[in-house]
Formats: sequence, structure tokens, C-alpha cells
Amino acid sequence: MLTGYRTFVMNCTHPFTVLICGSLLVAAASPVQAHAQPQQAAQSAPVAAKNVGTLKSINGNILVLKSDSGPEVTITLQEGARIVRLAPGQTDLKSATPMTPGELQAGDRILVRGKPAENNAIAATSIVVMKQSDVAQKQQQDLQDWQKRGTGGIVHEVDAASGL
Repeated sequence: MLTGYRTFVMNCTHPFTVLICGSLLVAAASPVQAHAQPQQAAQSAPVAAKNVGTLKSINGNILVLKSDSGPEVTITLQEGARIVRLAPGQTDLKSATPMTPGELQAGDRILVRGKPAENNAIAATSIVVMKQSDVAQKQQQDLQDWQKRGTGGIVHEVDAASGL
């Protein structure tokens, strides 16, 4: 079963999809003991919030995220929050490099985790960043690779009966 997850992770192309696919791989490989905790411990654990999207604006420690799921989310950057930069194509956070809040820019792709707050807000404890310039460079490399190895043309006929 683990091999299937590895294949799934290897076939992911969008940078944050790669991160999420890698998380699925870690979850699949983790011991079952985590699910065997008493029900009381699970109920007392704080609920975590996470969201993925494009950083829209920055004002001190307040960030506005244009979520991939639609609505804008206000993020309050907590003191001591972990901010790391991940290059497109990387599949785990071991190779991520630390960042400071001053290095964040509008247009960067971010995955934010933290505690839910009022009015669709998140008190961020960790942020994973893919810089807009890194994503654009990766897309340009992918396009050049496709142009070198790809093929193009016009379809003249489709035979539905034979599947060709």
C-alpha cells in the first residue's frame, strides 16, 4: 500500500499538492498507536486550522491570504511562529530553509497552520512559503522541458470504436 502512496506523491505536479501528497505519505507510514489514544485525550486536544493560498497583503504581523478554496483569511502571525521556505518540487520540510517575516511578499504561495480564531481567521504557528519567483522559475523550466520532449500537432480523426 505504501508503494501506491509513493507513486501518488511522485505524480504530483503542483507545488503545494506535492507538500500535501508528502503529508499523506507520512500519515500512511505513521504508527497506528496515534489513533489508539483514549477518547478523553482526543477531546482535550486543540483543534488545528490550516489553509493554502496566495498571500494578498502584509501589514506588520497581520497577513491576508487569498485562499484556494475561495474566501480571504486573516492570519495573525504569532510570536515564535516557524516560517520556512520550500522550493517547488521538494517533498518534505527537512530541506526547507528558515525565513523571517520580513521576507514574505504579496504573491507568495503559503500553507499556514495554527489555531482557529474568530471571523475566519487563523493564529499562525507555522507557515510554509513558496516564493512567487521560485514558482514562476519552476513553471518556466517545466515549459522548456515540455517544449524539448513534447510533441504537438492537429488531430485529424478520432475512431471511438477502436479507442484511437
